[in-house]
Amino acid sequence: MLCFFRFIEYLKYRLHAKSEFKIHAPFCYEFYTKAIKTHKKAKKHLSEIEKRKKILLHSNEKITVQDLGTGLAKKPSTRKISRIITGSSSSKKEMRTFFSMVQFLKPLNIVELGTSLGFTTMAMSKAQSNIEIITIEGCSETAAWAQKNFDNSGFPIKIIKGDIEKALPFVLEGLKTIGMVYFDANHTREATLNYFNICLPYINQQSVFIFDDIYWSPDMKAVWNEIYMHHEVSLSIDLFHFGLVFFNKKIAKQHFVLKY
Repeated sequence: MLCFFRFIEYLKYRLHAKSEFKIHAPFCYEFYTKAIKTHKKAKKHLSEIEKRKKILLHSNEKITVQDLGTGLAKKPSTRKISRIITGSSSSKKEMRTFFSMVQFLKPLNIVELGTSLGFTTMAMSKAQSNIEIITIEGCSETAAWAQKNFDNSGFPIKIIKGDIEKALPFVLEGLKTIGMVYFDANHTREATLNYFNICLPYINQQSVFIFDDIYWSPDMKAVWNEIYMHHEVSLSIDLFHFGLVFFNKKIAKQHFVLKY
């Protein structure tokens, strides 16, 4: 049923998604043309990360995974590293897009909710030298593998292993304000909305929140609609695979569905 739902939503998205020629808001036009449309240019910067990912695609090592990100109650399962990469890791296109977005926006810091094996995390770190990135992963063995990837690649990324709902308030209190938050954890309405509300008091005019899998389920679609209509949100962008919300009050409230 979920696959059919996503298929129908994707058809709707393709029908309504606009190109840059339909964008009349200056900031959105610049962001879309320089950070989203140019993602292919990031390839040369991410060659080592993509090489590491390609090597692990052939790994037969197994870990016990507590799959929290789907929002479904599942028992821990044994899974190959290669299967995790093919099943839940970001694609090359998404990694390159996140690199481009961070390079364009230059956020003060980044908080990531849901690390997986850390490839997107490393792509974001690569985009801006000396940026503080804190990523939280609920599955301890997945977090250990992400830490191994960070160590092998030389990225000074701080990873916190544990319950996101408990860890997030302490992370935010330490940062005082946030530049970018990437929500890629528990894909339920309740959890996503809770994370959003925990982060909201720490926003500033330059903050951006990115929500992964906004059409994962009817629940995720509903919470995405609720979030982008929130009174604190000025600009929102729907790219189907993920959605972005900005909080700059100098930008008139607008919502765009754009081709990706």
